[in-house]
Amino acid sequence: MDISSSVSHIDQDRIVASVITQPSSRTTSIYVGESGYGSILDMLRPGSPKRRHITVNGRADAALNPEDLEYLKLKGCFELPAESDDLLAAYFNFVHPIFPVLDGPSFLRDHADGGLGRMNLLLIWSMFSVSASYVPACSRKETKASFVRRGKVLFDVSGENDKLVLIQSALLLSFWFDDAEDIKQSWYWSGIAFSFAQTHGLHRVPVPETQQISKAEHDIWRNLWHCCMFRDAWLSYTMGRPLRLDEAACTATLPLVANCGFRDVKLRGNNIYSEAEAEGHLSSQSASETVYKRKNTPAQVYYLHYAVATYSFVRTLQ
Repeated sequence: MDISSSVSHIDQDRIVASVITQPSSRTTSIYVGESGYGSILDMLRPGSPKRRHITVNGRADAALNPEDLEYLKLKGCFELPAESDDLLAAYFNFVHPIFPVLDGPSFLRDHADGGLGRMNLLLIWSMFSVSASYVPACSRKETKASFVRRGKVLFDVSGENDKLVLIQSALLLSFWFDDAEDIKQSWYWSGIAFSFAQTHGLHRVPVPETQQISKAEHDIWRNLWHCCMFRDAWLSYTMGRPLRLDEAACTATLPLVANCGFRDVKLRGNNIYSEAEAEGHLSSQSASETVYKRKNTPAQVYYLHYAVATYSFVRTLQ
């Protein structure tokens, strides 16, 4: 019996949307994979282009219960440090150029509209946990540890639904390493980010021409997936762990030059990077493409990319 002929009238989007409980007006992308659900959905549209990323209405955000709110309050999650402006500036001056996990221009436009008080707290504390190293008043180990704890608590308790924010935050939290016996250290958080990224289908980023995602989304997803691979190779080399990256399973492994928007990163109306600095950051990002063309392994590509990015950034300070 030809199953596809009897069910081809069923809309794929409706099937995927049916598994979302309490949908809201917020849209989200669901990755259905290459086999299993993906194969079943292919039968519903025989002869049509395969769709792996399907946009549906996401689950409504649930209000936190009073106990969780009180717990977050006791942990200091709602009290931003007095040095917040310095921490934000340090993040974009020292972290973002070599690890563009955020859409810098979009993030700072939102900041200009509402300030830090209206930004995602999970993302803010995760960013501060890294940039604290570059702010003298916050560089003590105890201070950085307190920022990390707040990020971890929000990750576990806040009920964050935005998958991209979860990936970004997990990648940033992976920069904290304090105790070799701590289960939730760098390798744990990079694993969380890598797993969420694959669940979201970032390793199979569709091109904008397929109309599954916009050009802006494509750039954000591709940059984020490259940061996942970069961090995977980084920790694999430094910690002696096996790579999580399986190049054969990815369509987005090639380190193409993505739009990181360095020239459009503005804080309080002023460009953070000079033209020369923006050009240097772009050059460091494109260096990995040259390394890739020399037939290096993905791990070598991203480890060398880290070295080139660091060198390029230091050169801009001279």
